[in-house]
Amino acid sequence: MAIETGKRVYLVNEDLFIINSMDVTSPIVGFLITNTNNLLIMEETSVTLVDFEGKLLMEELFDLIEDFELNGSTLTIKTAGETEVLRLR
Repeated sequence: MAIETGKRVYLVNEDLFIINSMDVTSPIVGFLITNTNNLLIMEETSVTLVDFEGKLLMEELFDLIEDFELNGSTLTIKTAGETEVLRLR
């Protein structure tokens, strides 16, 4: 389970123990479970990927994300200055 408070995202297991927490640096755009059962956390300026146990797999910072597209395990991020293609695990 993911709980977002506006300042932090807490990952909580089935026994209601906090297994990980992460600071939120910009407004949350959304959460997504990937096709490999990892949690993708999208903020307006970053993308974080964590596994089922709360282990950080990827963290990328960007200028303000203007658009994004998820196609299978490929995430395309568009900002004012660039387009970045990320392979999600």
